[in-house]
Amino acid sequence: MTSKITGPKELELPNFHKRKRKSTLDEKVADTAKMELNEVPAADLKNKKIKKGIVDESQVSVEKMASKKFEGWRIKLEGTVCGHVKFIPRVDEIFKRHVTVDIQIPKPQQGRHIGRYALQKAVVASGCSLFVAHLRKSNIASKKVLLAAGFKEVVFPLGNQLCMSFKK
Repeated sequence: MTSKITGPKELELPNFHKRKRKSTLDEKVADTAKMELNEVPAADLKNKKIKKGIVDESQVSVEKMASKKFEGWRIKLEGTVCGHVKFIPRVDEIFKRHVTVDIQIPKPQQGRHIGRYALQKAVVASGCSLFVAHLRKSNIASKKVLLAAGFKEVVFPLGNQLCMSFKK
């Protein structure tokens, strides 16, 4: 079916239906799998074990992870794992011997100050002395976390990324 538009020239346009296409069972299963992969503590959120909102520093703890390649810390919120902090050893011409910071918090837990408290606790408990973080200049959330943990901006001549460092 087509509809006609009248005017100087007649144009025939397809008649678009407003009905949505039904999603298949495979798509629903894939969407559920994506949600579960991206949201590590999704089961705890469904059971309401973890409450929404800004958390208190006393609710966040870090627990050492076993690894030979990096120094890692599991982030726990009231006993439930909700992310990690990794310090990966590096050597370069600018900072010499240091560790780069990698912090990951699942989407449902972001914006609750968990990363700030966890990074502070992991830095204090770590045996490293120089911490360096490389991030995009547009990554405002990570910049706020690093500033709250005591990191300072550093002029980094290589690349156009923002570089921040912390020295014990």
